[in-house]
Amino acid sequence: MQSKLVYLVDDDKNIRRSLQVALQTADYDVHLFHDPIMAFNATRERVLIFFY
Repeated sequence: MQSKLVYLVDDDKNIRRSLQVALQTADYDVHLFHDPIMAFNATRERVLIFFY
């Protein structure tokens, strides 16, 4: 079974890390970002790769 992908954005590294651990325990593939623009760009790159 393929894990679900989550883009997690928060400026607090402790919150990012806590949520990452919880989500990975629930079998999510978690990508962490402290900057919403970086997260947005990462989603755009993923969509472009998907449609390539």
